[in-house]
Amino acid sequence: MPDTLETERPSAVDLAEDFRSSGVADILDQLDRELIGLKPVKQRIRETAALLLVDRARRNLGIAAEPPTLHMSFTGNPGTGKTTVAL
Repeated sequence: MPDTLETERPSAVDLAEDFRSSGVADILDQLDRELIGLKPVKQRIRETAALLLVDRARRNLGIAAEPPTLHMSFTGNPGTGKTTVAL
């Protein structure tokens, strides 16, 4: 019996299932319902969600990858939803 306990890594990933089980779809649906317009912002949030799902899949497969940098800056006139989107 080995001294260290190794966990078995999956040999494949089902990103569609990971997406369904993550709850991200519910959050994206809520974003669409509650924020009118802001199409480019919503698209960027979807891209970021996909990036994070792929990053998690890489880690689960044991593929070395640097964590993504997720800095954003929201600019615009007062009352345009910057704070709402940032939260």
